[in-house]
Amino acid sequence: MSLRSRSGVIPSAAQAAAAATQRHEVVIEMLKALDRQAREADRLGRLAAVEARRDNYAVFMEFRRKVDEARTLVVVLYEHISVFRGAAAEPLREELERLELSLLSLTLRAGKQFFSILASGRALPLGSRDLFEPELEVLHQTRERLRTCFEGRTIGPDLLPDLAELQSLIERVLTRSTSLPNFDEE
Repeated sequence: MSLRSRSGVIPSAAQAAAAATQRHEVVIEMLKALDRQAREADRLGRLAAVEARRDNYAVFMEFRRKVDEARTLVVVLYEHISVFRGAAAEPLREELERLELSLLSLTLRAGKQFFSILASGRALPLGSRDLFEPELEVLHQTRERLRTCFEGRTIGPDLLPDLAELQSLIERVLTRSTSLPNFDEE
């Protein structure tokens, strides 16, 4: 097995340490970016509930995109953190898990607010089933992630009940929703 890098030069201990420090700093910056994205998603989630009362769902879709971006960053961060070993990895992993659970909590809170408004009997737009049905799959994936990745850990007493409540709200909305017509059918 060769110790040579891609360039063919064996890195010195100082170079390896500098590279590790740089990777650590990159992860720290990415964690800060995730925190900013979570705060922005929280703002959009609160605004989505206000706009839903006005029958405007565009902010909710913007909120979902922001949450999806943050979830993607979570996956990338787990990958980056996986290269760290020992004491260097644990605080980074703990901070990432804290941010991930915080993101989940704010997503559930915003979803409950938004879908509570929709479930209250408001008229729903044509095609709302197509718009909101994927939310159930997201909840299923979230529940599975909590079960597999956070099993045996404290995740907050409200997360699982909030998840079930949001699922119930979405199902109530979907019973009143319509799909877009398919004009291709004969």
